[in-house]
Amino acid sequence: MATLRKAGQAGDTKWLERRRRRFYCVKDIPLPLRKYFIDAEGKQKKRLVRSLETDDVEIARTRRHAALALFEAEFARVRAEHAVEAATANAQSWYDRIMADAAKAIPPEGIMRAALERREVLGRVERGEIADIHIDANAPLDPAGTPADKALSLVQWGIDDDADRVASEHGQGAADVFAGVARGTATPLEPFIDQWLAESDIEHRSKGDHRRAVKELLTWAESTNRQGTVEQFTQKVAGAYVSHLLQAGLDRSKTVSKRLWSLSSFWRFLIRKGHADGIPNPWLGHSIGGGRSARDKAPERPFTAAEVARLLEGPAEPVLADLMRLAFYSGARIEELCLLRVADIDTAEKTMRIQADPKSQASRRVVPIHTAVWPIIERRIEGRASDAFVLHELGASPKEGRQRSMAISKAFGRHRAAVGVDDKHEGQRRSLVNFHSFRRTFVTLCEQAGQPESTIRAVVGHKRAGMTFGLYSGGPSLEQRRACVESVKLNLKASL
Repeated sequence: MATLRKAGQAGDTKWLERRRRRFYCVKDIPLPLRKYFIDAEGKQKKRLVRSLETDDVEIARTRRHAALALFEAEFARVRAEHAVEAATANAQSWYDRIMADAAKAIPPEGIMRAALERREVLGRVERGEIADIHIDANAPLDPAGTPADKALSLVQWGIDDDADRVASEHGQGAADVFAGVARGTATPLEPFIDQWLAESDIEHRSKGDHRRAVKELLTWAESTNRQGTVEQFTQKVAGAYVSHLLQAGLDRSKTVSKRLWSLSSFWRFLIRKGHADGIPNPWLGHSIGGGRSARDKAPERPFTAAEVARLLEGPAEPVLADLMRLAFYSGARIEELCLLRVADIDTAEKTMRIQADPKSQASRRVVPIHTAVWPIIERRIEGRASDAFVLHELGASPKEGRQRSMAISKAFGRHRAAVGVDDKHEGQRRSLVNFHSFRRTFVTLCEQAGQPESTIRAVVGHKRAGMTFGLYSGGPSLEQRRACVESVKLNLKASL
């Protein structure tokens, strides 16, 4: 097939197509009529083609009008034979009001949105809200029908036409999804992800993991020719996906369990909101096992004094060197330190307020800053705006589901390996020592210094146990917390 325009043939070439040396007249068959034009292979035709028996573009421009007239006559004949479809196709007044973008192609990413829009219109009509639905006189409707019946018929015809269009552009599978969603017999998952994350009591840093869990499920569904709808995921289909995850070699007790928890939480939301009426949560009851028993795994541990010495004295980037010392002398989590801002530092009391991205309510706390690292804090906040990060080198605020500490955590892993601090056990993915071991080391040193457990818990942001300390007590004083923090000494020759 040649292009419509050739060099030296500028001008009006609408409906013309050059094939080899001949010009042809081509015209698209109206979408509602394509089902009546079938080729030799049993497929719907998209357009009619007629040879103009000339290689001269000027002659072709003249002859095309006769060919177009023949095409229109053929369309008229088909419309006459199928009056219902003809009237529906011609009733543009009501069609345009219900389907504002009916004349436009529906891109793949817009199919679900368009279906939900049709679903909303159908729902209004079913509720009797038909004031803005224009019932065209040309539409083939039962004269005895009520206005609501007529409006419902028009909307249903519109859905049929759009489904035909989706089928011709994206395949029958996409059209089936479109029609199911538009008619309310299928409920898509993707449009509800943002609402679920916004309304659920989920930690900010976990939202990205939850979103990925659902997205990966939808990717798997597409790859296995399944629809990304609530109705698609029966217990059997969910079981197939669980098997897929287990066969991928993912950690059973952490990765797979975490993804199933995310999916179960999403389904509980859908059920709560009425989007999965009468459909049980398919993610419950899957026994995945935990791989090696937890009692057979070696526990992650604090650093030894020798390991602390290698870490703190080894060559490290300035920001990492500061971060390690802040962690050693505060017991704070890595993300808590990375999210500290200048406004969180009280220079009069020499404390830091930990409140961003808390793991629990107990994580919101005020921690005295150890005298050994106060110079680091002073240097980092001097002359900086109140909303600036203390560890400013780590960049801007993280996006949803990302942690500001991700890059520096990986840098610490490389530093740890470079100075020879490692403790890997067969069958366990992680080393028994990692950045969190600074926190374990801090707690160990506080305990060895004779600090009360309830005070240590308050400093590191653990929930204080029991009714007495956990419910009735207002917590240890600033002086008690300061004494706890200052009890930590960096004695590189001691044994931990």
